[in-house]
Amino acid sequence: MKDHPLVTLCKKMLRILFRISLRIEYRGLANIPKSGPALIVPNHQSYLDPLFVGAALPRPVRYMAMKKLFKWPVVSRFLKFYGAFPVTLRSPDKGSIKACIQFLKAGELVIIFPEGQRSIGGNLMDFYHGFARIALLQHVPIVAVTISGAYQVWPSSRRLPYPAKVRITFHPPLHPQDFPLGEESPVARIVQKVKDTIASAL
Repeated sequence: MKDHPLVTLCKKMLRILFRISLRIEYRGLANIPKSGPALIVPNHQSYLDPLFVGAALPRPVRYMAMKKLFKWPVVSRFLKFYGAFPVTLRSPDKGSIKACIQFLKAGELVIIFPEGQRSIGGNLMDFYHGFARIALLQHVPIVAVTISGAYQVWPSSRRLPYPAKVRITFHPPLHPQDFPLGEESPVARIVQKVKDTIASAL
């Protein structure tokens, strides 16, 4: 899959905008797989997080996004055009899981925010385990991503964003085969490892 030229242009413009207005800093870009499927798993501090992460990726990417965002036709068309697909939170969503697996089988990158919503106070919340199950099932690497400073840009209590320093760190890929069966579920260990990795750069 290739990005639509308008999406490519939008990503370039966003990188310039973020660099000027937010002094955004990207670290670990070399850790993004150059080819093949992978799950990109960031923490979630603001509405802008998908754009912060997606703009840095040199490859096309899919986004798992809250289903309620797709209820407005204009927003829905934009999200789908940009690569997003809906997921229902707090309940098993076979449709979104199936879509995610299809994208991974096609060799694409998929962004999943394991907290499911923006964090309270910028701190990490509990992670949903679905991304780890998908990684184990499809044998795809996980790139944990730390978003730091985005809460100061656009906290849930504020209607509009405000300029602040943002740092995005892409950590080395984690491979499901490195978490064999043991006394503890490999799913639980993957989730904890990803959470610890993200927390290390906050």
